[in-house]
Amino acid sequence: THTHTHTRYTHAHLHKGAWIPMALHHHPHGVTLMAFEALLERATVQGLCTTTDVCNELVKPLTEQRKCAYIDTLDESVVGPATCFISHAWRCGLADAVDVMRQV
Repeated sequence: THTHTHTRYTHAHLHKGAWIPMALHHHPHGVTLMAFEALLERATVQGLCTTTDVCNELVKPLTEQRKCAYIDTLDESVVGPATCFISHAWRCGLADAVDVMRQV
């Protein structure tokens, strides 16, 4: 069984265990846990801890450059209908949020 979770950055959507970072507008879709784990890997390599840091240093530059929502930068294999809503504190670590996603 492939699990999917969908989240956005001020809010998150969880789809069967996967999250989708969302930029400034509401998006009805979510992303898989695998996508969040990949984002966490990139963040860890760059020494980014909080969701604020990850958003400012990884998500915003990509979405500003492409002029699109973060979800639109992802491969369609990690995007699908959201089944859960996730909220987080911006000062908390992305690793903590991903750990919670793994438990859902």
